[in-house]
Amino acid sequence: MLQVEPKRPSLRILGQIKKLYIVAEGVEGLVLIDQHAAAERIRFELLQERYKSKKIRQELAEPISLELSPSEVIMLSSWQETLQDIGFDVSSFGGNTYSVRAVPALGKRLESSEAVHDILRDLFSQGKVSPSSTNKDEILKLLACKGSIKSGKELDHAEMRKLVEDLSTCNNPLTCPHGRPVMVTIDQNQLERLFARR
Repeated sequence: MLQVEPKRPSLRILGQIKKLYIVAEGVEGLVLIDQHAAAERIRFELLQERYKSKKIRQELAEPISLELSPSEVIMLSSWQETLQDIGFDVSSFGGNTYSVRAVPALGKRLESSEAVHDILRDLFSQGKVSPSSTNKDEILKLLACKGSIKSGKELDHAEMRKLVEDLSTCNNPLTCPHGRPVMVTIDQNQLERLFARR
């Protein structure tokens, strides 16, 4: 039997504060949404779904060339199987040069050598891994963070609305993958106390 999920209450977007928070009006009052935490939650759940359905890999239109340090080359060898599992296709091109033909499906944010190198550096900083002991959710959290809207990015009304709509479809829209709050609601009673109306 098909279960219909209850519709989440919609929010009316009012604007953005300090290029960090989306301000909205909800049924319960004023809602502040951390744009980076919201984007991270959305991307994390998307990556989890793509990983489970084995659709996390995104072929690049043109391979990216990377120059790795000797220590990164060593780390790459221990990470190779895990990298393939999460969507990377990295192969030796000779010496310390490597060719990247596929990346995790994060969109345009991973289509430059700098972005790919940054992700690899962050992964390698976790130390050597064995594929059987690697916590995939921790890796997906890192990927979600790297591919998300950053704090300090000015969003237009359409971008804010899309972010809030996408967030409303998440299984856990209230916290980012690391457990930080995504949104805070200040209800009418709190607002009235702030303005000494009570």
